[in-house]
Formats: sequence, structure tokens, C-alpha cells
Amino acid sequence: MGWGTKTNILSDASIDSTDDYSSAITLNPGEIAHVEVKAKNKTSSSLTDDAVVSVYTTLDDSSEDWDTEAIFSQSVTASSNYLKISFVLSGIYKARLGVKSDGATDNFTASANYRKDGVNL
Repeated sequence: MGWGTKTNILSDASIDSTDDYSSAITLNPGEIAHVEVKAKNKTSSSLTDDAVVSVYTTLDDSSEDWDTEAIFSQSVTASSNYLKISFVLSGIYKARLGVKSDGATDNFTASANYRKDGVNL
């Protein structure tokens, strides 16, 4: 087993105070996904708002009925114009990311990638 190819699921999305969603990540039993989200402030030189990264899941294959509440949500503190967070997903069938600003002052440009590891690469 080894890490799979780096896969882009969100590419330079314009982020405001409403969730912008990534493409889905589908995991087989025994697989994990290392996920990395990057957000860059595009409105000002000093940040007021934090970026919020959330993970939503579904059991559906084609007609996806996504959860209304995230299983994971993390605020990334506005300490610089470039914010980054990484985490691991496992034990779920399908997930997507929601990324937003927690206020109305700052907008971000966000991207997200993942790599799988496990038995079904």
C-alpha cells in the first residue's frame, strides 16, 4: 500500500460567508484520505474573519443527499493572508468539504486536495 495520486477537489473557489462545496471524496473500506485545504485572503491586507472548513457526508452513491450538519468543522484563525489546514478522513463512505468565511469582511480564494491510502487504491 502507498499513497495515491494527489487529487484536486476544490480549485480557486471564491469564498464568502456561505459554504462553497468541493467535489466528493469516496472511500472504500480500509482507505483513508489525507486532506489539505488552503485559503488566501483576497480583499484586504489584514484579516478580520476566519476561514471555516467543514466536512459533510452522505451514504448515497449517485443521487447524493448530503447531511445538513457537518461531522467536523474547524475554524482556521486569521493570523495571515494565507491559511492552511490538513486532516485525515476515515470510516466514512463519501464526504465533501464546505469552506466559508465566518464574517462579512474578508473573502477568500480556496483550494483543496487529497491523497488516499489503503487497500483499494
